[in-house]
Amino acid sequence: STCRLLSTLLNLTPTYRHYCSDLDHPGVTNKQLKNENDPLSLRYGHKSSAEQNSIDLAWAVLMEDAYSDLRQAIYSTADELKRFRQIV
Repeated sequence: STCRLLSTLLNLTPTYRHYCSDLDHPGVTNKQLKNENDPLSLRYGHKSSAEQNSIDLAWAVLMEDAYSDLRQAIYSTADELKRFRQIV
């Protein structure tokens, strides 16, 4: 239901974002990545490259088979999955 999804998202999203905030961080600023035309910066159009990379990597981990139970707790329909991905 919409209420279940909203409650789950409100509770889980900050934790999920915190978990992935510095995942695989390159150790330099996005500005430096842009100035060096780093492939990471190019991949994300020079916009929040390190952060977008972290979210993508964390998403890939969440999609692994080992986390199927967690995914089922977060969403149960394709629409809920889409909404969760938009929020994170």
